[in-house]
This record gives sequence, structure tokens and C-alpha cells, in this order.
Amino acid sequence: MADVPTNIKPDAIIYPALDSNVIKRSYDISDYIRKQLKSYNPQRNAKIYINGIEQSFTNFESNIGDSGLFEDAANFPMVKYYASLPQANNQPAILLFQSSADEVDREIGKAVDEQTLMGYMPITQYTNVTYETTAQKFNSPKDYRPTLYWNAFATIEAGNTSGLFTFFNNSRAKGFCITIQGITESGKVVYYREVFK
Repeated sequence: MADVPTNIKPDAIIYPALDSNVIKRSYDISDYIRKQLKSYNPQRNAKIYINGIEQSFTNFESNIGDSGLFEDAANFPMVKYYASLPQANNQPAILLFQSSADEVDREIGKAVDEQTLMGYMPITQYTNVTYETTAQKFNSPKDYRPTLYWNAFATIEAGNTSGLFTFFNNSRAKGFCITIQGITESGKVVYYREVFK
């Protein structure tokens, strides 16, 4: 993790990864920042830095969908807020310090969040829904699947930087979330999650 070099004291420092609410359940870092820094109104033209690198947008509120700030707040050990930062042209600035994927313990505290459920969900075989023609797509019943695509055995060849996966969207979709989990040949765990709205 890297910081923006400055000798100015932050107006606020928060530690999301140590917060008991974050430890017990998933919490978007964007929502967490809004809640914790609401008295500072950080969304007004605040510049955003992640691990010392300025992000391409300047408005926290309107560009949040492009910011990658839907990640779990547990991935961020510290957040600094400056009401005015010289390196940001004396604008407000939010500095996020993000842990790398192999530094995050995603199981910490989650097991203590016990719940009582009525009934159970039986195991069913997942099938990717495909529509061969446009007519078939529009004449079929409403598609309310919560999972749009599932591939437990996707492989990416060494040196290949992209892969193409095609799926049909839910009829009521307002966006979708992609979660990639896996393990490399050397045994390293891979985890990536992003929300598109």
C-alpha cells in the first residue's frame, strides 16, 4: 500500500477492516465511507486515491459505479479524508488503502453471524439459459434467475489476458455482479469481485 506524500494531518481517519460491523458481514466501502464521513460531505468534488494512485474521476457520488468502490470494506485497512489537499489542487480528497487479494482473510468473523432459516434449499443442477432466436427470447416466461452464469471449471491459458463468456441477463436486472474465484497451479487463491450497474 502506498500513500500520497504530504505533511498535512488528515481531517478524519477511519479503519474499516477493524470495524465489528464490517468483520461480521459484507459492507460496500462506498456505503461505509458515506456513513462514516457524512459530517464532512466527502462526495462534493472529492478526489479519490487508491493506494496512492489518483483515480480518473473527481466526483465521488456520480462516478461511483465506475470506481470499483463496491468492494467489501474489509479489503480496506484505512481511509483518510482531507477537506483540502494541495496535491489534489486544494480540493477535498479521500485516500483509500486497499489490501492485496492474498492479504485479506475473507472468513474472519463471518462464521459468528448465525441465522435461523425456515426450511431448506435443495441442491439442484444449474443450467445456463440460452435463447436460440430473438422470438424465443421474447416469447419465453420472465427470467428471474439470481445466477446468470456459472462455470466451475473455467480455465485460462498461461499468457492469455482475456477470456470471453456470454450469458443472457435477468428480466428485472438493474445490473450484475461478477465474482471470480479460483486457484492457480502453484496453489495461490484468486478472488475478484465487481458490481456493474
